[in-house]
Amino acid sequence: MLLHIPHSSTDILQDVEVSNLQENLNLLTDWFTDELFFHEAGEPIIFKYSRLCIDVERLPENEPMEKSGQGILYEKDAFGDPIKRKNADFMMKLYHEHHYFLNQRTGWTLAYFPKAFIVDCHSFLDGPTRPDICLGIGQYTPKDMYFDIRDYFSSHGLYIAFNIPYEGSIMPHGFENNSDVKSIMIEVNKKLYLDDKYKKNSDFKNIQNLIEGALDIIYEYEERNIRED
Repeated sequence: MLLHIPHSSTDILQDVEVSNLQENLNLLTDWFTDELFFHEAGEPIIFKYSRLCIDVERLPENEPMEKSGQGILYEKDAFGDPIKRKNADFMMKLYHEHHYFLNQRTGWTLAYFPKAFIVDCHSFLDGPTRPDICLGIGQYTPKDMYFDIRDYFSSHGLYIAFNIPYEGSIMPHGFENNSDVKSIMIEVNKKLYLDDKYKKNSDFKNIQNLIEGALDIIYEYEERNIRED
């Protein structure tokens, strides 16, 4: 099980200039997702720089957010102000290195196991009608498994939505047609584990444990597939 964690870092490259930096980091960072998503059978793949430098979750082609200036290299920050860069080529190099590593680990997993499962790990800001947990699903997500995860979170009193406010889940480049690679996105509402200063609140450990339980479901799904194959 690969835990893809693209937006947890607050590190900014010196070639990137952002106005109101801390306010932008507060809004755009998936705070503590590198801690929130933990499983003993999971391998974390964490991008080491802030998405304000480069967003490794964006597509290299036909990226919908490109229209609003937030493709791979954001032109605008969370407030609509311009982001200045001096070395875009170096940042694109970081993008390709990250995806090369993700692809490498996916291929390595398939070399030893019949299936590779990727969990796209995120958090999101609260808002009107937004759920507690968003499950990003699509053609790569086993139906029985994501319903089990929904039921698990619901049994703990959480409100779950599919593909709201964000949809889909990452699939490594070149594996789009490989039926042995599965993917799901789990997004956690920040109100569940952060206080109003973007620090861990008193429920952080509880939410961490709940997420570990959801990852258990994915791990058990993987184990069943190994036994069946």
